[in-house]
Amino acid sequence: MPIVMIDGDPVHTDITWTVNIDHTMAPRVILDALLAEGRQRITFISGSEDNTWNRDSIAEYVAWCAEQGVKADHHEVYEGEGINGAIRIARDLLLARPERPAAILTGPSSFAHGVLDVAQDLGICVPHELALACLSDSELTRSSRPPITSLDLCMEEVGAEAVRLAIALSNGDAQPDIPVLVSPNVHWRTSLPQPSTLR
Repeated sequence: MPIVMIDGDPVHTDITWTVNIDHTMAPRVILDALLAEGRQRITFISGSEDNTWNRDSIAEYVAWCAEQGVKADHHEVYEGEGINGAIRIARDLLLARPERPAAILTGPSSFAHGVLDVAQDLGICVPHELALACLSDSELTRSSRPPITSLDLCMEEVGAEAVRLAIALSNGDAQPDIPVLVSPNVHWRTSLPQPSTLR
């Protein structure tokens, strides 16, 4: 059956009728911004599902930590747990440990919202005592108080490119040499202000 994929199956990279989101460069921009503020204890909370988004973002986080000489602190939560799953992890990170993270990066926006809830409940000031950022933008990150720095995955552009590929496929056009790649945009907000070097 002819098919066009968005965020292709990691096992079937040979299928180039695909629109991929670049889950590599934008997270590094956020991590660089955290390090520029002197925040070296940076925890990453990702989803536990085996998909391109989680695979790529985890790999980039671990690689970045190794390159910068900082300790990786990665935790996985099933995305179906949403805010409650993040709250469970965040309480352990922010309360039970003698040295809590200086910053937390999450994959899903629901995780970021859960971390913010715990931080505020514990009287931890965001962003002064804890910087917070997220790899997916949503109403949760936009309407939080304070608003949370996050990635706009540009899904409108992704959808438009997928439709273009579907039309080309239905017309019998030749298979593309490589997938289409869409780059996310960082929305800098109060939880992690944009560094002056990027303005």
